[in-house]
Amino acid sequence: MNPAFELEQIERYIDYLTEYPEQLDGTVESHFFPVLQRIFFREGFEVKRNSKVFEREFPFVLIDLDSRRSPVAVDFRFQRSNELSVIPSFVYEWVEYCDNVDGFDAILMLIRNAPLHDRLKKVIQGFDGAVRFLDFVALKSYASNVFRVAEENRKSRAVVVVFELIESLIRGIAEEKIALHEVQWFDLERIFHRIIEGFGFHAHLTPSAKDGGRDVLACEMLIDDVTWYNIEIKHWKTGKPGKREVASFLDTSVREGRKGALFYSTYGVTDSAISLRTAVNQDFLRFADKNHLIASCKHYARSDEGIWRPFNTLREFIYSESF
Repeated sequence: MNPAFELEQIERYIDYLTEYPEQLDGTVESHFFPVLQRIFFREGFEVKRNSKVFEREFPFVLIDLDSRRSPVAVDFRFQRSNELSVIPSFVYEWVEYCDNVDGFDAILMLIRNAPLHDRLKKVIQGFDGAVRFLDFVALKSYASNVFRVAEENRKSRAVVVVFELIESLIRGIAEEKIALHEVQWFDLERIFHRIIEGFGFHAHLTPSAKDGGRDVLACEMLIDDVTWYNIEIKHWKTGKPGKREVASFLDTSVREGRKGALFYSTYGVTDSAISLRTAVNQDFLRFADKNHLIASCKHYARSDEGIWRPFNTLREFIYSESF
């Protein structure tokens, strides 16, 4: 994962659509889906397509990965002409809708390659930022700022210290100098998070408390698609996770529409837990134990030295050493 490269790709794509606006017709939503995800991932959001918020369907809805903020609806409107005559009535209707729903967060993205007219800005005055317009110029600026803030946060002293600790743990496990029973459960979560990022994918570490039933969210952003996997991590030194823990995790992963789910338990799971995997979800739900983590640490150590990239897809990582 290279943030500078990602931002450059986003800006190039927006510049391309600015120069060739005819490309917007009929394809803009599918093409902008991974672009929006790359931007809003760094603010802790997942972008879902064609979702409802308060019984109204939107092209995109931003869902907080930590379930702490209200959904943000993203409307996608394109108008070939630079004339603004038909826009204000639409804007008034949209603002009125937002104003009548309590606790509703919304961003209206007006896709056109011309700056917003003053008339549009006046429409949303007095609504406390509930509605925001972003044209191409504003979207590029917004993306640049989001990436800048995210990188500044990653370079903070506290984050750097934790990063160095996790790197040391990964290498210690890879070289068999550190045994897994010496590692704390919260460090294992950070290890998974760092390994996935190190392999070139996106990963989000959920809060230690109220994590929504998954510890790490792994994401692969393709040219025209975005795939998510849930990962639950159990580092129980006595006993094994059973049917109840796996059933809850499976239910959450299916409800959230994931591409797959990995249930990791350092010392394995019970037979009753494994029995939950049926022919229907055989490829969806995977289990992994310490062999998966140790192998992943070794892959990470080798790939970090520039020798090779162990996995071409996130799915390959999920399936590696899993059962």
